[in-house]
Amino acid sequence: PELVAHSLGVSRLCWSIARVLELDEETIENAALAGLLHDVGMRELDYDRLYMKSTPGPEDRRTYRMHVEVGDRIVRVEGFEEIADAVRHHHERWDGNGFPDRLAGAAIPLLARIVHVAEVFDLFTAANSYRPAVSHERALAILDRASGHQFDPEVVGAIARVVA
Repeated sequence: PELVAHSLGVSRLCWSIARVLELDEETIENAALAGLLHDVGMRELDYDRLYMKSTPGPEDRRTYRMHVEVGDRIVRVEGFEEIADAVRHHHERWDGNGFPDRLAGAAIPLLARIVHVAEVFDLFTAANSYRPAVSHERALAILDRASGHQFDPEVVGAIARVVA
């Protein structure tokens, strides 16, 4: 249930961010779908062991990182390439220190940059069994501090307008 709630929350945020960025209707729909499917690769991994641990070990982190490649494989069918790219790259960082391919800046697909910001915001603001929620203001402050390093500054600005 936590993964479903998270995926729905990320999808809604992606849709709203894409609208604020004034993207075309097809891209807005793809953003929402990418948000919904971003963690689909967790289905083939041990979700309960990986996703719900507050302090995962090194092996858990290595396995967790595989979810983006597994998700890419699941989603990559004709007509879904843009969504599969977002699933694969939603843990890339603006500064190039993310995974799986260490893409940086504009080389990261826009939908992946949107999913990344939406996912982190949702993780911070939704209470779960291992961590209490923080306020929208606190989550935005955290995103703002990492803007230009972990996150695309334009997408961080867009989510600030969405949740304001």
